[in-house]
Amino acid sequence: LTHAIDPSRLVVSNDGWEHTESDLLTIHDYENRPVDTLCPVSQP
Repeated sequence: LTHAIDPSRLVVSNDGWEHTESDLLTIHDYENRPVDTLCPVSQP
């Protein structure tokens, strides 16, 4: 709906973990250990 009204706006599907098709991908990381926080999310 948002893209139909204003295609220039970015749309996020579900802010958090489970995503459908959207313009943004957001990930919540609540890790409290600095060593884990410094590692990129995409790292295996």
